[in-house]
Amino acid sequence: MRIGYNSDFRPFTWQDGEEAHGDLINICRELFLKAEISAQFVALELMSGQLALQNGEIDALVGIAISPHRKDRFLFSQPLIQTGGAWFVLMGTDWQDDLVLKGLQESQLAVTTPTGGPLLAEIKADFPALNLTPCDDYNQALQLVVEGTVQAAALNIHVGTRMVTTQYPGCFRIPVAPFFHVALGIAVLPGDQSGMIDRINCVMPGL
Repeated sequence: MRIGYNSDFRPFTWQDGEEAHGDLINICRELFLKAEISAQFVALELMSGQLALQNGEIDALVGIAISPHRKDRFLFSQPLIQTGGAWFVLMGTDWQDDLVLKGLQESQLAVTTPTGGPLLAEIKADFPALNLTPCDDYNQALQLVVEGTVQAAALNIHVGTRMVTTQYPGCFRIPVAPFFHVALGIAVLPGDQSGMIDRINCVMPGL
């Protein structure tokens, strides 16, 4: 089976040469072995993963957030890793508490998050007063903050923390906790005939 994964989503998934690496990749390899699933990992960019699954270019997608807004489009495995989305702002930025942000009726605050991620829908639902500008990927999101186009980037707390500490050391405030908790798992299309999700869920308790 062709298993898609994000080629630049450390520490969960990434590509090095022709090989798939990461915490989620290691978990999936063990699950596939136990479930007797022959898997070929296919590296994809953030924006193309869901489309590749919907177009039949891959059979399953690893590392996708199990978001309520996606459950009508995908069939998910049980959660593999718990993570979440957090605000990344420059050091010295006066950023409001999440409860304050949720209660705003209007705001001049501008934020960004990748179009292909789960936080776009969550921000629209939970923080409707924020001026939301979708972007292509994590690199663009952080660049928009550095340039001053937006005040904050909403990113996965683990992936974003790694990126700002390596690419912008000392520039960003490291978030303490996520504003949105989410699990990562494996997704297939509804009606998938392979039984892959059931097979994975059956072997997961013994992982």
